[in-house]
Amino acid sequence: MLNDKNTYWESLKQEFAPTGFPYVSTNSMPLSTYIDTVSNGQWPIVTSYVQDPDETATAIEYITLPYSLADYPDSSDFTLVRDTMLAMRERNPDTTHWDLNNDGLIDNLSILVQLPGGKNGYNSGSFLVPHRATGTTGVTINGLDVDHHLILPATQMSSGGFTIGSSNDTIKHGYLHPVGIWDLYRGGEVGNTQGGVPVGIWSIMGQANRAWPLAQEREDLGWVTIPTVDIASGQSQQITLHKPYSADGDQAIRIASPFNDSESFVIEYRQQTPKYQGNIDAHLPDSGAIIYRVNDAVNNTHDGKSNVSLDGQVHDYIYVFRQDSETATSGLVPSTAVLSPDRVTDYGSANLANTTNAIVGAQGRNTGIVVKVVSETADSITLEISQADTASVSIWTPVGAGSQSAVNASGSLAASSSSIARSSATGGSGRFTTNVETSTGDAWTGAASPFSGDFGDVQLAYLGDTLYATAPNYGTGSLEIKKFEGGTWSNVSTLSGLGNTPVYFESSNGTLYVAGATGNGSQAKVYSSTGGNFTQVGGTVSGQYLSNFALANVNGTVQLAVSDIFGSNHKVYTLQGSSWNASTTDSGAMKTMSLISVGSSSYELLLDASGTLQLRKLSSTDQVQSTADLTGVPAKPSLASLAISADKAFIVTESNGTLAVYSASLSDLNTWTQLGENVTTSGTNPEIEVVGSTAYVLYKDTATQTINVYQHDVA
Repeated sequence: MLNDKNTYWESLKQEFAPTGFPYVSTNSMPLSTYIDTVSNGQWPIVTSYVQDPDETATAIEYITLPYSLADYPDSSDFTLVRDTMLAMRERNPDTTHWDLNNDGLIDNLSILVQLPGGKNGYNSGSFLVPHRATGTTGVTINGLDVDHHLILPATQMSSGGFTIGSSNDTIKHGYLHPVGIWDLYRGGEVGNTQGGVPVGIWSIMGQANRAWPLAQEREDLGWVTIPTVDIASGQSQQITLHKPYSADGDQAIRIASPFNDSESFVIEYRQQTPKYQGNIDAHLPDSGAIIYRVNDAVNNTHDGKSNVSLDGQVHDYIYVFRQDSETATSGLVPSTAVLSPDRVTDYGSANLANTTNAIVGAQGRNTGIVVKVVSETADSITLEISQADTASVSIWTPVGAGSQSAVNASGSLAASSSSIARSSATGGSGRFTTNVETSTGDAWTGAASPFSGDFGDVQLAYLGDTLYATAPNYGTGSLEIKKFEGGTWSNVSTLSGLGNTPVYFESSNGTLYVAGATGNGSQAKVYSSTGGNFTQVGGTVSGQYLSNFALANVNGTVQLAVSDIFGSNHKVYTLQGSSWNASTTDSGAMKTMSLISVGSSSYELLLDASGTLQLRKLSSTDQVQSTADLTGVPAKPSLASLAISADKAFIVTESNGTLAVYSASLSDLNTWTQLGENVTTSGTNPEIEVVGSTAYVLYKDTATQTINVYQHDVA
């Protein structure tokens, strides 16, 4: 009769490597066989079992830890891993094959934690969910500590067998983490119900279901190279794709995005295999082609690129397109993603204004790529791929390469007559680590960090060609101002009492101004500099809660716009002598977005009490001379910003994440046209500057949590 050693133990080992023992399930593919198949023999695995007894033993010697399951903390698996290493060391195991890369660490340690009999599943709030982690323990076995390890909950069934994680293919999913690829479900949302299904059944990293890793993932591991097919604007081409590692040709090809250098689109053939034989991809709905977006700009919290959904924002490295859904961030299961003669016969739209069933970028822009099924064999599919005419599309392009991280913070944009500068920050609870870069329009050059320590958001401004930065010092409650000269930042002024509320920081007609509220917001002060220390301008402005400051120097006359949030009014002051006199008063909680002087007038962009955008021209004495007709510009954007250059005005608006720029002649502010396509569909906190013949828009990308600057010719 077979004993426990020769049944359940051999069955468990079969999940990791073939045992050659009879009576084990033929519906299970061992880990080593799976990895050998998907790597095409490029990643051999040697599996060791510390529990394996010698040939004379009649039972398995399981590893028993010194504490009960309840005694190990939910917040960390360090103690469990350390105790496991100590228990393993007592067995004096043969570690010959434990460190094949010779880095002094165990290549991978899988720990199967036996859960109580009859327990169904595991507590998703504890560390007893299938997961991978890294970290040494200080315990060595023949000189080897552990780094990569997998925690795999093994639930005992009433029949005496076991299940591992949500399925036994969890072993394969988990092992591929230390190999070097990451989760393609949107982690960070409990149960992924809010995160959606960006990849699902099409990769074992999207769902533990014995699927192939996507061709992109295998390229990331160096196991395959995806060729790029260049299809010119307005042209088409036929290609044939084959099953993985076929001698007849490629399984996948890459199409570059016509609009974004950091994105591409992979078309990949997948072959459904017979069920109930342990085959890879037996679960697929059909054989055919899938199309997915690869966003190299996404770099998430793991060592590599993955899909996550945090704070309601989607961060997808890979997204599989599917029929009849919102294609940028759909939450629908992508079972209709396969292109085949019997299912979906074409996907994509040549109409660039259409985004339904279109191959779109992460920002929602239709690329105009269309894929159609021509024919299919048992092992291949032939497709026609066309690219719509994009040569005449007027898109905004990124300045330089890359973007700045801005988790929990925003950025700032400043411009001189010949260059621009941007800032970003990362951190939490209002305390940030800042970064500043400058550019002449082609690439970014680091300007180091002007502030370190307990500081808030940085704001930038140019005075002439000299770059200035200001940020609140939360430790002292003051506002610090520095300037960048000779490659270093130097202190200019420290203004007490302005370090707790948002401030205005801009230059106008050769003078740099800073304005902000003090204390509880009931008083505001203005300071100015022409290159030296900042000194106070005029007296104190009083209100209930002052905010949304803007200043302009109109031929030597200083104007100050300020909103009193609690007082429910908006005023524009003129500096007369040492006093601020309100010449224009508006009732309601109006918010000034921008105030810019041109000649003997100024232009104020604001949101009125109803949220409607207004642009009005003021005299040097703050009298409203005219109000523009903004027909064609979004009427009620959440935010907006104004720039004026030569004889043109430019407004950038934010409406539900969509940023767009509109321009008009100063001589006709009643006729507005959009400048190019939308800047983005996932942006917030836009700022606009114009240098020469180029407009620049800075925004925070809510999808990638980065600060981006895009440019467009205004000529």
